[in-house]
Amino acid sequence: MDRRLAAILIADVVGYSRLSHADEEGTRKLFLTHLKEIFEPKIAEHHGRLVKTMGDGLLIEFASIVNALRCAIDIQQAEARMDAGIPPDQHLKFRIGINLGDVISEGDDVQGDGVNIADRLQGLADPGGIVISGSAYDYVRNKLDVTLDSLGKQNFKNIDEPVQAYRVRLDGTTPEQLRQIKRPAASRRPAIGVIATIILIAIVIAGWRLWSSSHRPASATPSIAVLPFDNLAGDDANGRIAEGITEDVITELARFRDFDVIARNSTEVYKNKPVDVRQIGKDLNVNYVLEGSFQRQGDQVRITAQLIEAASGHHVFSERFDRPVEDFFAVQAEVAGRVANEIGGWSGVINEAELLAAKRKQPVDLDAYSLFLLGDEARRGLSEESMRRAVDLLKRAIATDPTLGRAHTSLAWAYTRLMLFQTDMGPTIQLALEEARRAIELDPLDARAHTALGYVTAMRGDLRQGEVEYGEALRLNPNSFDVLLSYSCWASAFGKAQEGAEAVDRAIRLNPKYPTYGVDCFRYALFMVGRHEDALRAQSRLPEDKWNPDGFAMTAGSLAALGRLDEAREIMARGVAKFPSILSIEKFAFNRGWTAHESAIIVDLMRKAGFPACAADKEFIENPKAVRLPECVKS
Repeated sequence: MDRRLAAILIADVVGYSRLSHADEEGTRKLFLTHLKEIFEPKIAEHHGRLVKTMGDGLLIEFASIVNALRCAIDIQQAEARMDAGIPPDQHLKFRIGINLGDVISEGDDVQGDGVNIADRLQGLADPGGIVISGSAYDYVRNKLDVTLDSLGKQNFKNIDEPVQAYRVRLDGTTPEQLRQIKRPAASRRPAIGVIATIILIAIVIAGWRLWSSSHRPASATPSIAVLPFDNLAGDDANGRIAEGITEDVITELARFRDFDVIARNSTEVYKNKPVDVRQIGKDLNVNYVLEGSFQRQGDQVRITAQLIEAASGHHVFSERFDRPVEDFFAVQAEVAGRVANEIGGWSGVINEAELLAAKRKQPVDLDAYSLFLLGDEARRGLSEESMRRAVDLLKRAIATDPTLGRAHTSLAWAYTRLMLFQTDMGPTIQLALEEARRAIELDPLDARAHTALGYVTAMRGDLRQGEVEYGEALRLNPNSFDVLLSYSCWASAFGKAQEGAEAVDRAIRLNPKYPTYGVDCFRYALFMVGRHEDALRAQSRLPEDKWNPDGFAMTAGSLAALGRLDEAREIMARGVAKFPSILSIEKFAFNRGWTAHESAIIVDLMRKAGFPACAADKEFIENPKAVRLPECVKS
């Protein structure tokens, strides 16, 4: 037995259990093809040693950490090129973790914490991605032209000390660049007005706390463990399906920044064992535990999921999904997305449970996180009064803890909503921009921070950069209801109106009981593609006393498009009476940030609905560049 310092690379197939269930022999052949055609040549090229394969994983050793990272990036790029030329059902995605650490050598095998940490790190990687340890980062950061995003310190089961982790950003990196020795590279991200070299604060790891604990850190983040889903049938084939469901749910939940998600390796030990949720909460240092089951009966499958508050054993959320067995894997993905969106997101049950805890506190005991939750709730109230209350609470949260990125994101959104009630949006949109940028500085991996920045930059007229930010948000969390909702608000302006309507449909599938703050974007996206019945159906979820100017204009326009002119004119009259300075065609259709194509649609339908053409001259005194209708300009 010998000890030495080594660079360890662990690669693992994403969703292998699910793929193997569908075609066990074909999946194994596919794995061996990737091993022979990609892994073995790249390992040899970069002077590594394949220690062993482990079912659907590989353990590789290198004498040089630089060579290990070069090899990993070459492998993932080769995998992407292979996928581009074959049908999607033959794609095989790998997660890769890399660590530099002490290992124990026994014959040809290696083991020890150096290996275990690499294995834990691969569990953090995106499909097709790479995560490295802090010890590896210290050696490679000045030697390779590659961007590394901090994921913060991670607590792993059976590892005594937290491990600093970094995600390797693969976009734009070429093999030639990997061979260059140079100073630290600037971020390849398109400029968004922030310092690209700022140290990334990615995940705040919270200490154990109970709901009512008075010792909670100012910005503590809730945490959740997903237990292996029970296979009620008891056979191996259905057991693999249950494993696939567990993995998919963990993957989807991990995309949300609302809470920390314990890696699957740490929860696998509870498989097929009687569990005490309270004890699991203590063992894994989590606030919530998700458990579930899978059962197949004839041509039907049933999946259940329950979210439990670990300290009390209280059931916070419970859902059952009954679906036909055909196309089961689409159902599996749907269930994972539904569970993740029910639990995570601004309207998710964890957020709601934490909000109830915040409301129980005395005002003098409110910490930054509680103030954020209360402010975020006020932001969902939609009225001008609730927006101003939200701004006040969120400013107080930030004053208490300036590093609470979610508060900056929520404040940016509050400002964007407040703008809808203002004739001069300029000063408020600048405030929103500053908050969104600050949120990304604090957490570059937060999809909703990128969503907020996309919304604000698009609102300021920079549609190209807005689309870039939305693209990054969708990459980080493609199944987030909140991200899809916001994207649907701008897809038409990006020249992708149909994609916007598709985002609405997908978001509603993920969250069929969606909150009323989704109405504005859904109505707009559907309005712009002429789905006026659907636009009216979305608007009907919101009582008229909560409508903003857009709600009146587009509801009346949709009614006019459907030939319901009397109803359209009634809505128009009530809207103009409520928002006389905004709801003229001249003001609303030409001076609210619409594209030329959108303005043409709005003008046509506002005319049909009977809206007044001209705004009062005083509305343009402070804006000499405002667009005027020829018929409204006095000679």
